[in-house]
Amino acid sequence: MASTTTILFFVAMIASTMIGFAGVITFAIALTWGYVQMINCREKK
Repeated sequence: MASTTTILFFVAMIASTMIGFAGVITFAIALTWGYVQMINCREKK
């Protein structure tokens, strides 16, 4: 029983880490995209 709980806890930790990592990547991409859009708008004007 203890081994199953340990495995579940380990899987949950990996999943939460991956979700957090994906969130950071998504935030960085959104930030970069917004910065590029701002530069493009500034150059058009």
